[in-house]
Amino acid sequence: MFDTAFQLLMQNEGGYVDDPSDNGGETKFGISKAAYPKLDIKKLTQEQAKAIYEKDYWLHYQCDKMPWPVAWTFFDCIVNHNPIEATRWLQRALAVTADGILGPKTLAAIQAAKEPLNVARDITLARRDYVEGLHNYDRFKAGWNRRHLDTLIGAVQWESQN
Repeated sequence: MFDTAFQLLMQNEGGYVDDPSDNGGETKFGISKAAYPKLDIKKLTQEQAKAIYEKDYWLHYQCDKMPWPVAWTFFDCIVNHNPIEATRWLQRALAVTADGILGPKTLAAIQAAKEPLNVARDITLARRDYVEGLHNYDRFKAGWNRRHLDTLIGAVQWESQN
């Protein structure tokens, strides 16, 4: 599943960018200088980015233990936003305590979810509400809205193929 998630992620993450309106600062393949201050962002390869995403995001946040729609949507959220906030969106979608900690109760609720696509939808709605309140929303809204829809489409397409 991770390889598919990474492939989909790369459809929304591009090459080197250093946009002063982006809180992440220097960014390449979605890996930001803000998150990885010791990393030479300009020289980052896609394979290095893939290794970072697998270890620090996919596995660290236990996406490998989630059904695809939830795993993919949550993964894209933790990559693109604050992981604690993304975890709260997930928890609210599951109707569990939204403390921002991905623990055994949240994981159990994910496994018990009867409609993982509905969880993915609810995460996406929370994500949309969040970005609409950001100071740089007007600058990035078109790209963010497209990304949110692309992520939800990816969740639906993969689910319907399996």
